[in-house]
Amino acid sequence: RMPDRPALKLLLALQLDLASCLGFLSRQTSVLPPADHAGVGNTTLTWYTQTLDHFAYDEARTFQQRVFSNADHWRGPGAPILFYCGNEANVELYVNSTGLMWESAASLGALLIWAEHRYYGASLPFGTGPEHAKGSKYRLSSKYGSSSRVGPGPYSGPMSKSGPGAAVGPAAPVDSAAPRHPISGWQTNASLLKWLTAEQALADYAEIIYRLRRELGAAESPVVAVGGSYGGMLAAWLRLHYPSSVAGALAASAPVLAFDGLPRPAAAAPAYSPFDGRRYWAVVSRDASAAAGADPRCAGQVRDAWPHLFALAKSAGGRSAVASAFRLCTPLDTGGEEALAALLLNAWDTLAMGNFPYASNYLIYQQTEDPTVLLPPWPMRAACAAFVAAAESTPPGKPAGPPSGTPWAGPPSGTPSAGPPSGTSSAGPPFGTPAVGPPSGSSAAAPPPGTPAASPRAMALLRGMAAAVGVLYNASGHATCLELPADLEFDGLWDWQFCSERLPQETYFELDANTTMFWDRPSPEDWIAERCRRKFGVEPRPSWMPSTSGFGSGPSGASNIVFTNGDLDPWSSGGVRSNLSSSVLSLTVQGGAHHLDLMWSNSDDGLSVRQVREEQLRQVRRWVAEAAAERERELGEATAFAADVL
Repeated sequence: RMPDRPALKLLLALQLDLASCLGFLSRQTSVLPPADHAGVGNTTLTWYTQTLDHFAYDEARTFQQRVFSNADHWRGPGAPILFYCGNEANVELYVNSTGLMWESAASLGALLIWAEHRYYGASLPFGTGPEHAKGSKYRLSSKYGSSSRVGPGPYSGPMSKSGPGAAVGPAAPVDSAAPRHPISGWQTNASLLKWLTAEQALADYAEIIYRLRRELGAAESPVVAVGGSYGGMLAAWLRLHYPSSVAGALAASAPVLAFDGLPRPAAAAPAYSPFDGRRYWAVVSRDASAAAGADPRCAGQVRDAWPHLFALAKSAGGRSAVASAFRLCTPLDTGGEEALAALLLNAWDTLAMGNFPYASNYLIYQQTEDPTVLLPPWPMRAACAAFVAAAESTPPGKPAGPPSGTPWAGPPSGTPSAGPPSGTSSAGPPFGTPAVGPPSGSSAAAPPPGTPAASPRAMALLRGMAAAVGVLYNASGHATCLELPADLEFDGLWDWQFCSERLPQETYFELDANTTMFWDRPSPEDWIAERCRRKFGVEPRPSWMPSTSGFGSGPSGASNIVFTNGDLDPWSSGGVRSNLSSSVLSLTVQGGAHHLDLMWSNSDDGLSVRQVREEQLRQVRRWVAEAAAERERELGEATAFAADVL
C-alpha cells in the first residue's frame, strides 16, 4: 500500500522537514533574495480585511490577509498591475524569488502586488501562535517559528497610508500574533477548514483587485495575474473565472491537467480518463538519466537499490545493515523502511523540481537561515554522480561487485523528452557535496556481532543512495547522521486541499518499477478515500475541479493565458503542453525545472528560458495594449451614444 506522506523532521544541520519539500516545490516558508536583488525589504505590507465566506450571506466573519506591494516604477492609473497569486505558503517566498516581476516592472511601468493565500503564512482565519503564522503548511523548528515577524497588523486598505512602494523592512513586530478567531486544533477540523478552497482564494484575489483599483483610482489599469505551481493554477483559473479582474495570466509550472476525468487529446489518452501519475515519476527518473545530463548509470542503479532495501528490512540483521549504510541516527525498527523509502523518494522528487543550472538556496534557506549553504548547480546530476561514485567504489576488504547492468526502461510512451541545455556535458559537474556520515559512537554505525552480512552489491547500492540524498539532506556538509521521521500522519494543510478538492499531490501518485526508477506502489481510490475520511471526515470529490475549472482538449472559454513548463520539471506531466487556442499558449523551457522562468535571471540561464521570458513579456504587452484599445473603443461608443441622446 502507499505509505502516508510523512513530515520528516530531520535533526540535521538543515533541520529539513520532508513535508516542506514534498509536493509543489514552491511550498516553502521564506527565502533569502540574492544580496543585489529586491525583496520584502523593498515593499509595503498591508493587512486587508478579507471576507471569510464569499458565497454565504449568513456568514459575516472576516480575517486579516497580507498583501505586499511595490510601486517604484508604477506610472500611475492606467499603467499595468502585476498581481502574484499567492500559493500554499508564506507569501514572502514569492516576493523574494519572483524575479520576473521585479525585472519587468520598469519597462512595463507596473505596480507589483503579492497577495498571500488564505490559511497560509500569516493570513490565518483561525490559527494562532507563531509556529503557524510563520510556517505555512509545515511544522518548522522552534528557532524558525519563534520569529516576531508574524500576526495581523492594523488594517489600512489595500495600500498603506505611506503610499505604495515605500521602501520599508519586513513586517514589523506587533503586540499580538493572534488572528481574530483563534481556535486550537483547526488544522484538521473540517468545520473550520471548509473555507480553505481554491474558489474562496480566487474570490479573495478578485476582491483585492477590485478594491485596489477603486482606492487607487486605477479602474483603467489592466491587471496581469502571475503564479507558479499552485499559484500558476490560480492565475489561470483567475483569468478563466474572473476575466473582468485580470486581462491575462502567466501560469508557470501549473499542473491544471493533473486531474482525473478531464477531456484529453485522443492521441495521449482516452477521453475523460484518469490522470496517470506514473508520468510524474517518469520525469523524475528521466532527470536521473543521460537524457537530462546525468550519469547514464544512475537511473538503473537507483531502481536496482529498492529491492535490496525492502528485502533487508525483513530481518533484524538486514535492518541493521540498512541503518549502517544510511548512517541513521537510531536503529531501523520493523516497518521503518516505509519512512526511509519516503525520505529517499522525497529527495529525488525535490532535486528534480529544483534542478536549476546554478547554485541555489531556494529549497533550503528557510531551514538553514544561512545564505552560504547552497545546493549545487544541476543538483540532480550531482546526486547521480554521488550515487555512482559511492556504488562503484570498493570498501576496504570487500569486492566491488558487478556494476548494475539492468537498463532503465524509460518513461511511458508519449512522455515529453527532456534534454540538457546545448553545450552541457552529460557527465554532470564534479560532485563535492559530502554524504551523510556516521555519528561518533552511533549504535547504528555497524551491525551487531553475529548479524548475517548483506551482499556486497546490496550494500554498495545503499551507500550510493545515501550519498545521493546527502546532496539535499546534508547540503551544509555538517550533518553527522540521518534521522527518520517520527510522525507518518502529518501532511499539513495541503492534505486538506487534496482530500476535499483533489488538488494534485504527487505522493498519492502510483509508482511503477517498469517505467520509473522506483518501485511498484499502487494508489487505490478506496485507500485514499478511507484515509481522508479518517483524517478529516470527508471524501475527495475527484470530478469537482474538472467540471468547474477544467482545461483539456475541448474549448474552455479562456483567453490570454500563457502556460509555461520546464522539461526537467516533473509537474510538466500535468501541465498544458500545447496551444489550446490562439491566445491560450504553451511554452516549453528546455533544460528548465520548476517555474524557472519566474526566477531572477542568472548568467547561467540557458537560451530557452531567456526566450520564454521574452515571449511572456511580449504577451503581457499585447494584453496591456488590447486593454487600452478596448477602453478607447468603449469611451468612443459612450461618447457617441451621449451625443445621439443629446
